[in-house]
Amino acid sequence: MNSHRSLALCLLAALSLTAATAQAAVHGMGLKPSSLMQPVTPLFGTESVSTPLPASVDLTAWAITPGDKGQVDACASWATAHTLTGWYANANKQAQTRFAPMYLYSQVNGGVDEGSTLEAPLQIALAQGIDTEQHYSWGNYDWKHQPTAADKANAAKNTTPYRHYTVLYSGRGNGGSALIQQIKLALASSTPVAIGFYVRQGFEDLTAKNQVDYDITTPILGGHAVIALG
Repeated sequence: MNSHRSLALCLLAALSLTAATAQAAVHGMGLKPSSLMQPVTPLFGTESVSTPLPASVDLTAWAITPGDKGQVDACASWATAHTLTGWYANANKQAQTRFAPMYLYSQVNGGVDEGSTLEAPLQIALAQGIDTEQHYSWGNYDWKHQPTAADKANAAKNTTPYRHYTVLYSGRGNGGSALIQQIKLALASSTPVAIGFYVRQGFEDLTAKNQVDYDITTPILGGHAVIALG
């Protein structure tokens, strides 16, 4: 694994999220559209990998146990604090690997449980660090209470293992295979990718035996954020 280069970089690859939807989702989601519209940036070229792209990539060896975000619309904060930061902490062999999503979400939701952009929690994490899940005062689902002074002091001791993020593309980019190719190159360079996308019923129906979502016709349920690790 080419970990040294990738551990300093987080990618934000936000797909088109241009409108809110009224239909309720089974699970809380909450990804808001970014105001940024950016064509695909060829950040990763063929020189980023020493050999041709592999048939598959699996970065889950450094993943932490998936969490349960419940009905709170904090997908971007969970993706940032729990999955992304936990992955980098594991890859760096840090003692602390579990971080508090609500530490971020409570500071970016404007006092209401209506989600956030992908960028908002990343910016808080980079500026303040993230309090650990064990230490944080308000648990994993209290989105109303702001972090205490003690929470912020502990967050400052837990700066993110990554130092910046780069927007790979936002909106629909400029379309075409270049979008997918850049994600593949990032993953092949051992760099997790944060992805925002629309959710339809096919996503809700995914199971261990039904692992591919082909649904492009049912109503949109909302926007969601996840971390791609392969």
